[in-house]
Formats: sequence, structure tokens, C-alpha cells
Amino acid sequence: MSRNSRTFDVNDRNLGLESLPLWGEDSAVPPRGSITGGTKYIEGVKSLKRSSNVKISDKVSKVEKLPKDMSLMPLTAGVDGVTVYVSGEVRTDVEEVLKGQRQAAEIDKLGGGVGLAPSLLPPLYDAESVVKSYGAGGYAWLLDSADYEGKIARRRLVKEGFNPMPAAFFTVKQAALWRVGWRDALRQFLAWILELFEDGAMVRPSRLDICIDFQGHDPSPVPNIHYVTKADTIRREDESGSGSLRQLSAGKSKHLRVSLYHKSKDVAAKQKDWQLRIWERTGAYDRALDVWRLEYQMGSEFLRERGINTLDDVIKEWARLWRYCLDWFSMRSPNPEDSNRSRWHQHEVWRGLRLWLCQGESPIPPRVKHAEQVSQRVKRSEDATVGHITSLMHLHGDTDPLRAYERLMRSWERRREPFGDSIPVRLQKKRLSMVGLEGAAIG
Repeated sequence: MSRNSRTFDVNDRNLGLESLPLWGEDSAVPPRGSITGGTKYIEGVKSLKRSSNVKISDKVSKVEKLPKDMSLMPLTAGVDGVTVYVSGEVRTDVEEVLKGQRQAAEIDKLGGGVGLAPSLLPPLYDAESVVKSYGAGGYAWLLDSADYEGKIARRRLVKEGFNPMPAAFFTVKQAALWRVGWRDALRQFLAWILELFEDGAMVRPSRLDICIDFQGHDPSPVPNIHYVTKADTIRREDESGSGSLRQLSAGKSKHLRVSLYHKSKDVAAKQKDWQLRIWERTGAYDRALDVWRLEYQMGSEFLRERGINTLDDVIKEWARLWRYCLDWFSMRSPNPEDSNRSRWHQHEVWRGLRLWLCQGESPIPPRVKHAEQVSQRVKRSEDATVGHITSLMHLHGDTDPLRAYERLMRSWERRREPFGDSIPVRLQKKRLSMVGLEGAAIG
């Protein structure tokens, strides 16, 4: 079978990849060479700084396209990390097993051992797990294996409300996700957790990392000005001495964070031989070329805002998550006629990634989309109101925010012109200006 027509089965446990079409006649992705990958930058472009006295057109004029044979070659895409929390009570028989094994680990520790004992729980994938001789942060049992790590609270603390935290946290390790294949790994992960807890337990993702590895495009010479993001700043780290790119990052890990970094060097430094085998099995990996990774880390707040409340949602909304992320941080083609970089067209590299990752994309549920917009407006309005009230409290020497608010309304009514808009009229106008958002659910 030729490289250009090869696909892989999601159920191939030895490969650990979902169905990944490579370039070929039956693929929705254009053949190699048609997705322009590089941009050549004339000497001195890196030294240009973002400042008011440098026009966008001055920077753009120093860019020229590379020949068409420079192309993007995606290798693998998947979930590189997932952490979930569990709301519910661990089963009584499971708790008894954990108690006994923690005691065994404590005895092992007293005897000069490492303080570990086999958990006796069913393995998540293939590797057996161990229980540690100690707990941490309100969690009595700490578990570890080659495939996952977890912590579980006692039933009594959860049932009687002594523990304000979730009943348990579990994290699947990278190697297991790639070895098993992320879709199958998430399904098995959920089934395994539900076997340990009483009926009615809820499993929600609190962190999700998604990534794509690719070759054929080197982001090192691309200045920051070509990247557009909704985050506050873009941070760039270069290799000492050579000046080549080590990592670009933006955003916050508790919400949404992006990293674009040299994965080949990361694999070599951490001796992740299993990652090399994953790339080699795609049939597209070229040892002579560097591999770069684009990774988005999503926190619990972001996942809730996007309507990702279960592991099943991760699978169903895979393409939609990628589309949002590729818009949130993207590489753009400069337009000398437009100083607003957010209006620049996405670069061919980014369009190629989107074409490859967002096939079968489902639309954003309108209710979720409206709820997000309303929630964001509510937060901004609340923050502004609290800021104004505290300023008035300071100016009038008040310590009671309610008294400050009443003073504000009395003062405003006195100053209002005889035929000026009253509060009800203003409210009606505001509702008309926000048509389409009224009635949306606020979480």
C-alpha cells in the first residue's frame, strides 16, 4: 500500500491512533505540496518591534513567500492529557480494599520499603496500580500506575459533607492515551471509574490537552506579529546561542493556554522513545525533519463555557473544539492595507491544520453560545458596577455598599432631566439593543 493512500484503524491498539487519513485521492486534505508551509523573512525582520511609529506596511513589505514545495505534513493528532473529577461516593467494597492495601503500604514503609502496595483494583488499561502509604489534601488514598494516577476521598467525608472537594481526581498519562488511542482510552477510562463508584456518580473533565504534531513548517523565523490571539500577550522563548524558537505560548492554564514548541527536542531530552514509534507508524514521518507540536490546554472554566461537561462531549465536540482553538490563536498572512491584524486572513499553514482537524465539525449549540455571551456580559457588568460602587463609597466615606447604592440612585433621580429616560425606559432600550441574547440560560 502506498504512503499516500494509507489509513489507520481506530481500534488498532498497537498503533494508538484514531483514523488518520494521509494525503491521497480519497482524502479531504490536499496532497503534499499544496498547503504552503513556510514564509521566508528578510534579514532584520526579527528586530522589528511593535511600536506606534512603525507602520504595519513597513513590516509586511519585508516578507516574501517560499516556493510551493515547502509544505505542511501533519503526523498525529489527539488528546495528550486529561484530568477528571468525580462527584459521588466510592463503593463500600472498593473502600475496604483500599484500606487494606494502604495498611500494607504503611507496613512496607515501616519495614524500610518504599511504602507501596498493589491496589488490587482492576487495571485501567494494561498496567497494575499501587496504593501509597499516605494520603494528601483530604484524600485518603493515592493511586499510581504506568497508565494513570488518582486520589480518592473516604466515603464518610463525602457523605457527611466534611470534604468540600470532589470525591476523587484521576489523570490519564500521555503514553497510555497514545498507545490505546484517545477515543478508546476515554471510553474505557469512564467505564473503569464508574465501576469504582456508586450509581449516580458524575465524571467531569477538569483539564483537557489536545495537540497536533507536524513537519514541513518551521515556525522559528516567524515574528510574533504574524500570530493573532485573544490572550493578552504572546510569550516567545528562543534557544540560547542559536536564537531558534524553543516555544511560543499564550493564555492561562486555568482557562485556555496554547503552546507551539519543538517536539523533536522535547522527545530527545525526555527520552520518550514511545513517541518516536507513534510517529514512525504513521508512514509519513521523516527523520530528517523536525517535528513541531501545537498544543491547547483547556481548564475547567473554559470547558464549562464551551459545553464540555462529560468525556463523551470531548469525543462528540472534537472538531468544534479545534475550530475554536485555531481561531483563538492563529497565524495570519499580513495585509499591508489593514492595520487590524485580527482581520488578516489565516495563513495557509493554519488553513491546512483546520482542514485536517475540523472535518465533520458540529455547530455550536445556540443555547450554549447565547449562554456564554450572556455570562460574559454579566461578568463585565458586575465587575464595572462593583468598581463604581466602591469608588462612591470611598468618595462619600461609606462602609456599607447598599447605602452607597441607595445614595447613587437618589442622586441620579435628582439630576435626571424632567423628560429624561427613566430606569424602565432605559431597561427597554437596553433589551432592544441586545436582541438575540434575551432569555438565554445563565449558568
